[in-house]
Amino acid sequence: MSGSLLYETELKLEHNMPFSNLSKIIPRSEIQRWCNLEVDILELSGDNYKLKQLKDMVLSALVEIGAEVLHTRIYGEKTFEAVVKCRCTRENSTIAILEKNKVIPVMPIAYKEGFEFVKFLAYKWSELRLAIKALSTVSNVVILSRRRIYTRALSTMTVPLKEILGSLTWKQLDSLMKAIEFGYYEIPSKITIDSIAKRLGLARSTYEEHLRKAEVKVMNALKPYIRIAHLAENS
Repeated sequence: MSGSLLYETELKLEHNMPFSNLSKIIPRSEIQRWCNLEVDILELSGDNYKLKQLKDMVLSALVEIGAEVLHTRIYGEKTFEAVVKCRCTRENSTIAILEKNKVIPVMPIAYKEGFEFVKFLAYKWSELRLAIKALSTVSNVVILSRRRIYTRALSTMTVPLKEILGSLTWKQLDSLMKAIEFGYYEIPSKITIDSIAKRLGLARSTYEEHLRKAEVKVMNALKPYIRIAHLAENS
């Protein structure tokens, strides 16, 4: 079998780090977390809470742990998002511990009922073992799954987020985000460009210009990686 060998591991962790503690306060909601060591993006399911109640509980808990909340948003009827300034250290973040031990956390990290569920990739068996050992110093660790996977090296390269989105202006990025939020890219599409523009109080031509420029920039940034993936799949 051709390609690179990776070790994929999924863990269930029990500890007293901030976001696990947050999930104890809202045990009926799952938290999904993306982190780039600059900001944490938290998405919380509102299926079992009223969103206003969920928002109040989360913001109160974040303030209590000293988190700096940069942005909040409610999506539709079921999801609340909070963007928090990242304060990851080896003492309060499993992501920081994993990266320190040369393995790759797979986003998003999930939290439910006080437990953290994390998946990571390691290139070496020794690195996998050292990462689990490091986590064991701060958490109870349960291994949910562990497997070897083969993948072509070219198609698994990590792409910095800034390289894909860094050239977008705020208006372009916001227009793209609104299209995603409102279901424009779903199949079938849930909304038209006209309707999005009306919701935002913009002329259709203005909104469409921002959106199309955003789409072109993202696709141009992705082109070399699409070529690499295509080449790898056909090699």
